[in-house]
Parts: sequence; structure tokens; C-alpha cells
Amino acid sequence: MRILILAELMIIINIMTEDEMEKMMAEMSKYADMPKVIKIEVCYDENLQKITSVATEPMFMSEWSTFVYLLYNIFLAYPEIEKKYPPGKLKIIINGVAPRLPTTPLFTGDKVEFSV
Repeated sequence: MRILILAELMIIINIMTEDEMEKMMAEMSKYADMPKVIKIEVCYDENLQKITSVATEPMFMSEWSTFVYLLYNIFLAYPEIEKKYPPGKLKIIINGVAPRLPTTPLFTGDKVEFSV
């Protein structure tokens, strides 16, 4: 069994197209011991786009992933966001509503908007 550490996996994911990622996730879901995958849309305001270089991007996560886990992954991918915008400066909306708890679960098709 081949195991990739998180940093290696992030490099692989960053070079895959959205279609390639969807195909890989579909293939992985055929294995009984693999968690199901959800796809969410992450949107950034104009200020954050200066850091991310994109207005929106798909995010693939394990089923039952939480909002705080998404936030952790955003900070891993874009550490400048966490450095530039301290707690309380980043506004987050999930499907038009602010998350009540860090453990708010995410589901396929969710739209998560980040702004400052």
C-alpha cells in the first residue's frame, strides 16, 4: 500500500484538473473502506483573490468534513490569509448563512464564501 504524506498529496491535487480529480475520487469511492467524497464550491472576495489568484475553486473532501476542517485546509493552501487576516476579520458564509459552530458539517454542493 502506498501512503502519501499531506504535503505530497497537496502537490498532486494542485496539479490535477477538476475533471481528473472527479475521476480519481470516483475510482477511490469503489473501495469499501474509503470514505465517500463531497465536492463543495469555495468562493473568495476581491481582497482574498489577490492571495488565491482565483474567484472560486472546487474543494473535494471526505463526507462529514466540517467547516473548521475546510478552514484549516484553506489556511494550509494559502497561509498568507491566516497571517494577513487575524481571527474576527475573515467572514465565512455557507449557503448564505454564517456557520454556528466550527463543527458544522459540509455536504456535496455547498457553497462556502470567504470575504474580509
